[in-house]
Amino acid sequence: MPVRVRALVLAAALGLTAGCFSEPEPEGPRVGPEGFSLLTEAGIAHVEQTGRMRFDLRDLRVTRQEVGVQPGRLGPQVGSPRDRLLELELVGPRGTERARTSTVVPFFNSSRDRMTSVTWFESYDTRAEGDAALARAVEHWGLPDDTVASWQEGVELATSGPFADPESTHRTSFGVGLAASGLVGEITARTTPAREGETLQLSVYLEPRYYADASLDGLRRQRASGESVRR
Repeated sequence: MPVRVRALVLAAALGLTAGCFSEPEPEGPRVGPEGFSLLTEAGIAHVEQTGRMRFDLRDLRVTRQEVGVQPGRLGPQVGSPRDRLLELELVGPRGTERARTSTVVPFFNSSRDRMTSVTWFESYDTRAEGDAALARAVEHWGLPDDTVASWQEGVELATSGPFADPESTHRTSFGVGLAASGLVGEITARTTPAREGETLQLSVYLEPRYYADASLDGLRRQRASGESVRR
């Protein structure tokens, strides 16, 4: 067999072999009826391809059936810290939350039919960048004015205090706040003092207790006063 013919036959064989090992596209709808994201295999593949994820939280209720999460499942993690950034949109009762993140975790309580939270992560190369982002988030979510200072003091103690362990991860949650979108959220900051870098974990909560009148009134007073309000 001539060399050129053998080369063509080999190329064709390799092409067939590669085709055998390629994974088929997941079947089923890729988005919901109004263009919001699904958490089925096809829906997650669409999110990864487009780089966009959207949830309709206007009535603070997302059911398993609406997004395709099986009974008993907690919900998938979409993306990972090594993946490209996603554009996340959470459409709330009075506005839309927007974030750029590589990892989103919609969470369902195993015994309930409704989504209870959406969590995402924002990573920064330096603590200065992370603290600046935290300051913006404090204003956005109406958290107490001393949030960033308290966080920085905690990191300093973890670095130089009597029980300092620069290799351990320092983590603080700052309580919940109310954004202009009408959604209730919480911020957690995490850093390892011996290294540069900081990660913010942001969660929007959907459980009804966060939206009771007394709870919302307290969060509004917290935003107005800049001080933590006991609820």
